[in-house]
Amino acid sequence: MVKVLKIALVLLIFQFIYSPLLYPQTKDLQFEHVTVENGLSNNNVQCILQDKQGFMWFGTSDGLNRWDGYTVKIFTKDANDSNSISDNYITALHVDSSGLIWIGTSVGLNIFNPKTENFTHYFFDKDNPNSISHAYTYVIFEDNIKNIWIGTGHGLNRFNRENDNFTRYFFPGQLDSVNNAWNNNIISAINESKDGKLLLGTMNDFLLFDTKTEETTIIHGMIPERKHWPLVYTIFKDRLRKLWIAIANQGIAEYDSNTGLIRFYKPEPKNPNSLGINVVPTSFCEDKSGNLWIGTANQGLYIFDRSKHFTNYKPIYNDEKKINSDAISCIYKDKKGNIWIGTEDNGINMMLKWKKPFRHYIHDPQNSNSLAAGEVSNFYEDKNGIVWITNLRGGVSLFDRTTGNFTHITHNPQNTASLSEGMLYAVCEDKYGCIWFATAPDLTYMERKAGMFKHY
Repeated sequence: MVKVLKIALVLLIFQFIYSPLLYPQTKDLQFEHVTVENGLSNNNVQCILQDKQGFMWFGTSDGLNRWDGYTVKIFTKDANDSNSISDNYITALHVDSSGLIWIGTSVGLNIFNPKTENFTHYFFDKDNPNSISHAYTYVIFEDNIKNIWIGTGHGLNRFNRENDNFTRYFFPGQLDSVNNAWNNNIISAINESKDGKLLLGTMNDFLLFDTKTEETTIIHGMIPERKHWPLVYTIFKDRLRKLWIAIANQGIAEYDSNTGLIRFYKPEPKNPNSLGINVVPTSFCEDKSGNLWIGTANQGLYIFDRSKHFTNYKPIYNDEKKINSDAISCIYKDKKGNIWIGTEDNGINMMLKWKKPFRHYIHDPQNSNSLAAGEVSNFYEDKNGIVWITNLRGGVSLFDRTTGNFTHITHNPQNTASLSEGMLYAVCEDKYGCIWFATAPDLTYMERKAGMFKHY
């Protein structure tokens, strides 16, 4: 309990002094890590999600993990429990508008009810055209009218809530002259255009699917070079509603669905601020400053500042605070703005937005404007922005953020109208601007204009 209280005090002091909170400078990224040593079921993390209760969920290659900030609870398949998850290899996570959690696996689709903690299963059945069209789930997406779409290893599926079944959609492919093969039914990525059409990433094309007319349009020119199958890992929509597409071995594409304009960001061997050669982008995230975070399967993390400048972050040997893997499978930003990075081989990297920068204030016997000696018991920010910090040894320090200096109020044994002698536990301000202190001997009231104290 003492340790928790100390952490809480540090965080609250930081919030007073550094409000509003900002991200660290990207040049000095530092991460905390969650691995199997912290209770994670496996270090191969495929997907990350925060549910409506604030729990963090991590889909790994060996189990589904739920983290409450302190401990990890692991959900795995139990052959003797029909309510357990259908498979341990987790491929996709999504929380829908009602709070249900959708889990894609290599063997079926699951819906988890947080209230009952039971799983409902949906399996491919070759004899049932209304079953999900394939066992392997790549992506789960909810559109703006709350339809759930599932991209699988063979076909797109829309979930029918009323009938508890699926409508399947299949798409014709075009011949790939390089590989002499085609496949537009491995649906690896889904997002939505401004007019409500679905943008689908497949193994061979980029498709625009009109869900009302069921017409499909191939977006020509999205693939800059057909040296490899254009596996699309993800399609991400930023705050400006632009779509970013991660294309294996070819870089990333920025797509404006309104104008149809496509802009490519490809590796440039002579430009150190570009993406690296043969980069395999896998995931996107946008931070509070508008920077685009790009996870890759082979070159660590890139941060794009939107001015053609990509900064690359890779593991640094013997530096535990740096990113710990080159192989990033997913990036997720939670409700508080913290960024979570899942890796293929080394668990999770957490970038807490309040983590940096910290400034330390300590007592300096040679400086009367420093923090008073003793243990801090409480603090309060008044309506003028002054931070009042009480001390268990007695006395109060007033911190002025403009000057960075402290002034002090202490007990004067020659003055009965001074601050009480003894330990101070709490401080607050009333609606009249007067300050109240909870002390060991009494309750003390301070009339600020006169600088006088009354004791009760």
